[in-house]
Amino acid sequence: MARRFFGVGMVTLLLIMAMPAYCAAATDKGLEIVLDGTKIEAVACIDKGNIYLPLRAVGEALGYEVLWSGIDNTVSVIGTGKNIMIDLNNQQITADGHVYYVDSELIVGRLYLGSEFFSSELGLAARWDRKNKAVQLERVERNLISIETIKEVAETDEIRITLQYPQIGGLTNETVQDRINRMFKEAADEARQEGLKNAEEKEKAGASGYGSPNRYETYFDYSLKCNQKGLLSVVLMNYQYTGGAHGSMVQSSYTFNLNTGEEYTLKDLFKDDADYVAYINNTVKGMIVERVREEILPEYDIEPFETIRDDHDFYLSNDGVVIYFQQYEHWCYAAGIQEFTVEYAALKEMLKPEVSLLNNSIAIRDSGSSTVVAIETKPEGPTEESMPNPHAALPLLTWSDVKPQLPNFTAWEYVVQPGSPLDIKELLSRIWAGQEYESYDHGEHWMCYRLPLYQSKYGQFREQLDTYPSGFSYQWEINENYPQREVMGMSPEQAFKRATAYAREFLGSDQYLEYPVPFAVTIDEDGKRVNFFYEFNWEHRIGSIPVYGEGLSLRVIPQGIPQLRLSWSTFAPQDTRPQYQPLTFDQALYSLNYVRSYVDPNKCSDHNAGDFLVAAQVVYSNRFSADLAVYRPAWEFTLSRSNGFYTFPVLVDCLTGKISSDHDGIVDSYLMDRAGQS
Repeated sequence: MARRFFGVGMVTLLLIMAMPAYCAAATDKGLEIVLDGTKIEAVACIDKGNIYLPLRAVGEALGYEVLWSGIDNTVSVIGTGKNIMIDLNNQQITADGHVYYVDSELIVGRLYLGSEFFSSELGLAARWDRKNKAVQLERVERNLISIETIKEVAETDEIRITLQYPQIGGLTNETVQDRINRMFKEAADEARQEGLKNAEEKEKAGASGYGSPNRYETYFDYSLKCNQKGLLSVVLMNYQYTGGAHGSMVQSSYTFNLNTGEEYTLKDLFKDDADYVAYINNTVKGMIVERVREEILPEYDIEPFETIRDDHDFYLSNDGVVIYFQQYEHWCYAAGIQEFTVEYAALKEMLKPEVSLLNNSIAIRDSGSSTVVAIETKPEGPTEESMPNPHAALPLLTWSDVKPQLPNFTAWEYVVQPGSPLDIKELLSRIWAGQEYESYDHGEHWMCYRLPLYQSKYGQFREQLDTYPSGFSYQWEINENYPQREVMGMSPEQAFKRATAYAREFLGSDQYLEYPVPFAVTIDEDGKRVNFFYEFNWEHRIGSIPVYGEGLSLRVIPQGIPQLRLSWSTFAPQDTRPQYQPLTFDQALYSLNYVRSYVDPNKCSDHNAGDFLVAAQVVYSNRFSADLAVYRPAWEFTLSRSNGFYTFPVLVDCLTGKISSDHDGIVDSYLMDRAGQS
């Protein structure tokens, strides 16, 4: 093990260990995610050379259940032998008794975590494949060992000491197992003794009238970096705070061969004749230049980097050999502990056989760039692999299914996401019976996202059969950037020809026309009017995310003409829709105000609706709903409550905060009170 100490640090432990990343909005930039050769309909982003992945999309693709709790703002990842809890308030993870901090970011309502989480907790290798503008993920078959976290906490008036270190189990060679565990424990004990010595010196200084009034702290933790192919690589972090403006962090690492118990130095990884030093030096120097150019590292260093040592600090990750430098070794403290990954594919001819097993065929990542590669904004036509058939996932509804007598009851709305076990016909029968089942009530769900308005486009093709009045009508309309619509009646042949031409021009493919389209039926109580119509809908995608998402919406509205509507966004493959972050009512209003700060009121005119289009929708326990929309020339937030056959909207001017009602009726006091307080 190589361990070096280089001076004092600068910020609190939390900031050291949980620096949140800023990633460009994943709606308009991002990288495709490919898991074991299969594309996931979500995007990754890159910040300062680090990969960030959407937790829900990747977790569910791996077979885990990802649950969000609005009560305590936590996310749980649950699967066989795995139960992880993520505290979003404190950016803290608890996994199998191990509590540690993680860098995360909410992007368009999706929780993004650094790839290190997916590597250590979910067993993934992540590589930035710049040639194909993608992040390649591969499952890693982990060693069959158990890892227990030992946690010890002690406090005095002078110091608080927190130790977390691993103890492995399951090795057939108990001598090797005991030796490895003893080394981890001894490292933790050294950190404890260092802290106690600091506390003793503090007490002596205090007795002499000197010293810091602040309580000292020792925090010792670990991170599992590689656990595969008979190799184990663990990083240990020793943080000591001694009363100054900041503490100091020393990072050390152990890499073991679990079969022999051998502990590797950097030199031990390579063949005797391998010129690995020169190759790694050149790679690291290139990354340093890149990071300086992108202002990740300062232009001036304390000591220029020249070469690595045979015993240089390193660890193995699922992606490559990681070279790292301690605080103050080459750069100021603000630069932190700098790490440089040299991927296995680049070193495969130099590595010893037992280490080269970690190599795979993914191309080498370019050094350290923080550029986020943009996905083409012009969408490509779907393939059968990426485009689910809505009728394959849902029971087809015929006229006999929806013809039961219509009761007179309060308007309800049920929203069921794809994959729900809810039986649609069963739900229909209950709705027609006038029964309300709380088990289907998802409570309070806000959905917010923002997109550049100037990029918006949409098109719609509709084939409609009216029995009152009778006849066919075919329509195509297109809206690009501005309301420039073309709607006309035409023959079926003309309509299909025109729709195909538009699809080819704006979608790059006419495959959209080959898929089943939504089916809707509208009836009145007397049965005088029945509309059957098929719709072909398309909306311009920004960063592969459509303007609105996919889902099954079942709505019964006995207001005016009673209607049953079933809709499905056929253009949006599952999980490409924005993953909305559930918020409370107050949080949603706060979010709207936050987005409003991006809008210059002077830009709002009859010809410009501002820089952003913001959409939000909420359903409150089947009682009332709310929508946010952008209207020229101002923003408007609409809250409405369904009460029998009436709807009471509340308008909130998001530029002035003024609240008004456009209805003479009484607006729900709860809504008004909450909106007024916010």
